[in-house]
Amino acid sequence: MAKDERKKKKKKNKKAMAAVICLISIIVIAGAVWAWAQFTSGYIFVTDAVDNYFKAVSSEDRELYKECCYPGKWLDNYINGGKDINDSLDEMFALQSGATYSGVTIVSEETLDEEFADKMTDFLKTRYNVDISISKIEKVNFTLDSDFEGKTDSSEKIIRYCYKTGGKWFFLADPDVLVELGIEG
Repeated sequence: MAKDERKKKKKKNKKAMAAVICLISIIVIAGAVWAWAQFTSGYIFVTDAVDNYFKAVSSEDRELYKECCYPGKWLDNYINGGKDINDSLDEMFALQSGATYSGVTIVSEETLDEEFADKMTDFLKTRYNVDISISKIEKVNFTLDSDFEGKTDSSEKIIRYCYKTGGKWFFLADPDVLVELGIEG
C-alpha cells in the first residue's frame, strides 16, 4: 500500500508542478504584453489613436502627437524638407488655430484594400528610408466637439485614416502619405 501512496503522491506533485509552471508562464506572457502595450508607441484600439491625436493637437503636446502618429522607426528617420520631427511639429502647432477638441465618437470604420497598406509600406521605404510593414489602413468616420474662443461646436461626420503596424494603431496625419495613397489631395 505504501508503494501506491508514493505513486499517487508523485503524480499529485507532478500535477502541482505543471500547474505552477502554467501559472508562471501566464504571468510572464501577461507581463510581456503589458510592457509592449505600455512602452511602445501606438494603441491597441483605433479609437485611442484618434482620440489621442486630437488631445495632442489641442494641447500642442509633441510627445503625445508622436506617440499616436509615428512608430519609433519612422520617428528615428523623419526628415521633411530638412526639418526633423520636432521642428515640423513646432511649425504645425504654430499654425494651429487655438481650437481644442473633445468628445471624439467613432461612427464607423472601414478597412481599405490591402493594396493601400502595401503602397504605404513602399512609400515609407522610399520617402523616409524606413522599413515598416503596414498591415492595415482604416477609414474612420467620427464626430467631435471643438471649442474655439469660448464657442463650442459639434462636428458633422469627419473622415480620417489610421494605420496598423507592429500590432498597434496610429493616426495617419502625414500629408505626403495621404497624397501618395490617393486618399486625400
